[in-house]
Amino acid sequence: MGEANPNAIAVIEQFVGRPLRYGETPEGQQCLHIGDKVMVAYGLGLWSDPSAYLHDDGSLTVCWAGQMVRLFPEFPK
Repeated sequence: MGEANPNAIAVIEQFVGRPLRYGETPEGQQCLHIGDKVMVAYGLGLWSDPSAYLHDDGSLTVCWAGQMVRLFPEFPK
């Protein structure tokens, strides 16, 4: 298990504009709500904090409980 950046939650919340929420799926799996996206734990998450990595292209990679997602900023329509 990697170490989480203590500022990761603040970075993620600023990126998506909404607070993170931990929860469980109806099947009892741990999940992390990132804005309107949901990460379901692949491994044992132990309700740990996620890690976050900002990239030069403006995207954000979030690692948590055996999962990794890359989020891109929304562009105005």
